[in-house]
Amino acid sequence: TAFSLNPNYPTAYHWYSIMLRSLGRHEEASRAIRRAQELDPLSPIIGLSVAMAYSFEGNYEKAIQGMDAVLAIDSMFSTAYSRKAQIYTMFGKKEEAYGAALKGVEVSGRSAEALSFLGYCSGLIGKRDEALKIVKELEQRYAVQTSSGYYIARVYAGLGDRNGVFKWLDVDLENHSGSLTWLSQEPQWDPYKSDPRFLDLLNKIGLKK
Repeated sequence: TAFSLNPNYPTAYHWYSIMLRSLGRHEEASRAIRRAQELDPLSPIIGLSVAMAYSFEGNYEKAIQGMDAVLAIDSMFSTAYSRKAQIYTMFGKKEEAYGAALKGVEVSGRSAEALSFLGYCSGLIGKRDEALKIVKELEQRYAVQTSSGYYIARVYAGLGDRNGVFKWLDVDLENHSGSLTWLSQEPQWDPYKSDPRFLDLLNKIGLKK
């Protein structure tokens, strides 16, 4: 294994933590990503994953601090702004979430991932027209394979549109999209986890609720 070849390889611990998280082994995942950060404390991507681990544990203030630390290392790391927005939504700070998501879109040059977070936050704060414009843009990108259905479903989650959510998650399932491995981890899906369609998706992918 990678650990036997090099027990101090931080990337191995990082990817191992992602696998453990997708399997629902959250405590082990948190230990693995914190070990990765011990080995590489200046890695922005590892720092981002540590911050997300705090958010999964419900320690949102610590999670925001972690994202701020990542952005202090790399202020152009757009995913950190997007994930910071996601964390803000987890403890009800929707306006702050929208601001962080907007910054993520700006820094990324309107990446599909960043747009999906902005669309999600737009829906949460009642900017329905803006969210629907983002849906249209992402659908156009999907048509030329520069966005996933998962990103479109995320915007529909912000709008509270169940049919839109499952339409696009099913599209990704049909196309074997790797994005679906995040289904059991991300908080925007919490309102849908009791829906039989969601449970069916998890079963087909082999993930735990």
